[in-house]
Amino acid sequence: MCRKFVRDTEGITNLACSGASDIDLVCIVEPEVSDVLITDASFVLRSLLNLFSNAFRAVGRGSVDLRVALIETDSSSNNEKQPAPKLRFTVTDTGPGVNPAEVDQLFAPFVSGAGSTGK
Repeated sequence: MCRKFVRDTEGITNLACSGASDIDLVCIVEPEVSDVLITDASFVLRSLLNLFSNAFRAVGRGSVDLRVALIETDSSSNNEKQPAPKLRFTVTDTGPGVNPAEVDQLFAPFVSGAGSTGK
């Protein structure tokens, strides 16, 4: 199901971004990722489409890549119940990136011109 989900997401993204003919979308699911996926698929889909949308806007021409990988879980505990495996969805692009002078402000609260904190 995971690989089918990624293929479906790739198809939706290709349709939504069909005007971006100079951008290649590459989706890779690492071999160790199980096809059984129990998650809120609509949340993951919305999140990935948002990331893809941002990446496509930033690139202009080049590539946008999705990689799905298994995050190592600690199986050394003596608990009978094994922790659920976790997946990492990584979206990268060949865009110019963030201006180094602006990196410190990425996660700072927004401040309006009047000095008050807003949403």
